[in-house]
Amino acid sequence: MKKIIILLTIVTICTSLLGQVPRKMSYQSVVRNAEHQLVRDASVGLRLSLLQGSATGTEVYSETQTVTTDANGLLRTEFGGEQGFDAIDWAQGPLFIRTEIDPDGGADYTITGVSKLMTVPYAFHAHEAGTLDYEQLNGLPELFDGQWESLEGVPMLPSDLSDLDDSQQLLLPQGNLTGQILYWQGDQWALLPASSPGQMLYFCDGIPRWGPCPDGIEDVDGNVYPTIVIGEQEWMAENLRTTRYNDGTEIEYPQTDLDWWNNTTGAFAWYQDDTDWGEIYGGLYNWYAARSANLCPAGWRVPKDEDWTQLVNFLMDEYDIDNAYTNPDALGNGLKTCRQLNSPLGGECDTNVHPRWNSHHTHYGKDLFEFNALPGGVKNPYGIFATVGTNGHWWSTTESNEDNAFRRNLNSMYGDLSRFQYNKRYGLSVRCMRDVDTSSGE
Repeated sequence: MKKIIILLTIVTICTSLLGQVPRKMSYQSVVRNAEHQLVRDASVGLRLSLLQGSATGTEVYSETQTVTTDANGLLRTEFGGEQGFDAIDWAQGPLFIRTEIDPDGGADYTITGVSKLMTVPYAFHAHEAGTLDYEQLNGLPELFDGQWESLEGVPMLPSDLSDLDDSQQLLLPQGNLTGQILYWQGDQWALLPASSPGQMLYFCDGIPRWGPCPDGIEDVDGNVYPTIVIGEQEWMAENLRTTRYNDGTEIEYPQTDLDWWNNTTGAFAWYQDDTDWGEIYGGLYNWYAARSANLCPAGWRVPKDEDWTQLVNFLMDEYDIDNAYTNPDALGNGLKTCRQLNSPLGGECDTNVHPRWNSHHTHYGKDLFEFNALPGGVKNPYGIFATVGTNGHWWSTTESNEDNAFRRNLNSMYGDLSRFQYNKRYGLSVRCMRDVDTSSGE
């Protein structure tokens, strides 16, 4: 009997009418046989089970179906709603979905794999939720007792400012407009511009701003980026496209190839010097800009080489996935956006409109982790732009030697996330990240 291999599994919540709690999930998978051939237009036996706690945890729900794949080997169905589904305790996560398939349409199943549900079905939580006292909540804030000594990370000030002589100065930004606000952003002082009449002051991740907090992380230019938590790291889910450091200083944009070559203080470019390309793929920054502590928004950083390694190791361990360049199911294809020319996934994934990956007969993006990696190309040290649609390159701040630094690469023709050295004068994409503590949520 042939072993069925599920290359891509997508589970979503199926909403219902009249504001009722949804009681089913939609499920779809691309199905291949042991020879990696698509199982097209075939009636297959399917058993879906929910496991609680781990990939080998307790089975809390199971149902069987007979489903027909389409011409692209894609099966679509809904599951849930049968006896036992209402009894699932959604709060006792994590939950995993186990898929078993019989290619002949019967019940002689081959266990094809187990994958973790990437999101919590909030509506199912709400259906089961009761009420809690305030004291039962986790993660309650520690109330400030009003004492300066109780604060952490406060700047050190002299005991008496009158003791300073003319050679000693407090390194604080100088305001020039009434209403500007001076605040501490973790490692330096910064100025918040004065507000317009009627604006309200909000604190977003500890940083003050006028107006509501954005749904994501905002750079100094006002660009807002969605983010994704992977393990104990939070990553931007788009490439950086700021034109300024987070202290407001302009990043140099060299006007000639010679100026680009000579820059060792920090520079960037838009692909083909076209802002339209920059809007969809982000900027291309040389390493001297990427190493700056001020390139990313306050509290975020350009990853070190070890941060990239931590990302790869977590995904390999958590999802039992390898990083082999020849494997179409490898980690790199899971990080890529599914937008690709001639993508076998069809729908919005199959597109010739940028941003997207170039076509390949074996390797295609699946966006399994919502990382949404895009192929922004490069600007080489001599000022030549190349490989948009084929290559995505991202800097680390870690030097390999005097002239080179480490970076990560995804290629439309391979399945891995590779590690190489590049000359520091290259212009590459940047993804900002930060460490997060996930222990309280487990």
